[in-house]
Amino acid sequence: MFLPGSISAYFLAVLLFSGCQNKASTHQPSANDATYIHTLNNAMAEAVILDGFTPPLISRMNAYTHIAAYEAAIATQPDFVSYKNQLNGLTYLPALTQPENYIAEIAVVRAFCRTAVYFTWRDYLLDTIEHQLLDTLRLRYNPTQMAHSIAYGDSVAAAILAWVAKDNYGETRKMSFYVLKKKDWSWELTPSQFMEAVEPYWNLVRPFCARLGLAVPRARPTGL
Repeated sequence: MFLPGSISAYFLAVLLFSGCQNKASTHQPSANDATYIHTLNNAMAEAVILDGFTPPLISRMNAYTHIAAYEAAIATQPDFVSYKNQLNGLTYLPALTQPENYIAEIAVVRAFCRTAVYFTWRDYLLDTIEHQLLDTLRLRYNPTQMAHSIAYGDSVAAAILAWVAKDNYGETRKMSFYVLKKKDWSWELTPSQFMEAVEPYWNLVRPFCARLGLAVPRARPTGL
C-alpha cells in the first residue's frame, strides 16, 4: 500500500515552498521556506514513533497527509498536476477562491496538520508545531491572507479526510486476528519477538493507484 506518490508529494511541496511566489505579498519566498515542511515532517515522525504505529500504518498516514499538503501547495501552480481523478476514489477537491489572498505556506501548514492529527494519538505535538508556524507566518502576512489561506487549508484537509474514510481501513479493524495455517508455505511467527502478524488484511484497504479488485497472481513460496 506504500504510495510512491507520497514521496513525490513531499518533494513537490518542498519545491513549491522554495520556488513559488505570491503577488498578494511583498515577501519573496526563498529556499528557507522548505523548513516548514521539514518541521512538519519531524513533528509527524515524532508523533507516530511515540504512538508506536507499525510501518504499514505510518505509510498510510504519511501518504494521505502529504497528498493534502501537496494539493494545498499547488492551488495557483498550473505546472503541477493534481491527484484528483488520478488516485482511486479521489474525485473531489475544493476550488480556490480569492487567489490574491492565498499563501501557499499557510495553506500547507494548515492542511498538513489538520490531516495529520486525524491519524495520531499525540495530536498535541502537531497542534503545537502548527501554532508556532502560523504565529511566525502572521508576522509576514496580513490577517486577510492568513484567514483565507487557513480556510483553504481546512477545506483541503476536509476533502482528503472524507476520501480517507472510504478506503476500507476501518472495516479491517473489526476483523479477527490472523490464524496460523501451519503449512509449509504459510507465514509463521518469527524470532526474536514472535509478534502477531502485522496488518494481515492490508490487501483489503483501497490501493492508491492499482485497479480496484485487481487480482495479482503469485506463486506459493516453497517450504524451507
